[in-house]
Amino acid sequence: MDPATKHRPTWTLISTQGLVLIYVARNPGAAIPRIARAIGLTQRHVIKVVRDLRDGGLLVVERHGRRNEYTVNLKNRQIHPDVPVSLEGFLRLVEESKDCLQ
Repeated sequence: MDPATKHRPTWTLISTQGLVLIYVARNPGAAIPRIARAIGLTQRHVIKVVRDLRDGGLLVVERHGRRNEYTVNLKNRQIHPDVPVSLEGFLRLVEESKDCLQ
């Protein structure tokens, strides 16, 4: 067993809402089935999370024909009242740090 996975916790720092938001930011226009497969969630769960993010003002959902298109609402300035980081700053931090993990 790989030592890095041996001591992996059963919890994660980023919620499913955060994972969906990060995925949509990296893959604008991705459909629910693609998001679900990439993150390892059911489509039903992703639909609920997308609804939560839309209702919270973090995600914009636009209808295009028979499809919905999802984009991150970078105009939303605050991701949490106790965390002084904008949504745009959080996503930038995630993108910049992915190179450190490879």
